[in-house]
Amino acid sequence: MLRITFENGEEYVSDYYNDPFMIAFLEDYILRDSCFTCKNKDDKYVSDVTIGDFWGYETFFGNIDDYGISAAIINSHKGEMIISDIVGDAVVLESTIDDMKVGNPSYYSSVKRKKLINQYKKIVLNNPNWWNRVFLWLRFESRINRLLRCVRLKK
Repeated sequence: MLRITFENGEEYVSDYYNDPFMIAFLEDYILRDSCFTCKNKDDKYVSDVTIGDFWGYETFFGNIDDYGISAAIINSHKGEMIISDIVGDAVVLESTIDDMKVGNPSYYSSVKRKKLINQYKKIVLNNPNWWNRVFLWLRFESRINRLLRCVRLKK
């Protein structure tokens, strides 16, 4: 569930799969240009700790959380100390980088630029009613992509 509370007290509430912003984000339409050419991949991370979604964790741990879990990758001795300090305040499951890589291709390769990203930007920039048009367009493309993924999995 996505809930945003504005300064004036009004709230926007939507589930992730019906919110135009989340659909555009999850389908890689509103990423920064640097995401398509990221040089900090695989073992080239410069941070002490890298934190992200642990997509596919169910394969290793079962469905333990309806909202998913995060992966915290320790990249340095300082990172080890940081994670050690919070272990008592968090549920920690140990895994390997190889396990995490299975469902997280962004760990080792940059996101591929969508072929229709320019059409998406034209809709957003040139339309007063862009929200509804983008929402319908992304929902359609999202369905097509899911269908293609299903077909690929059955081969």
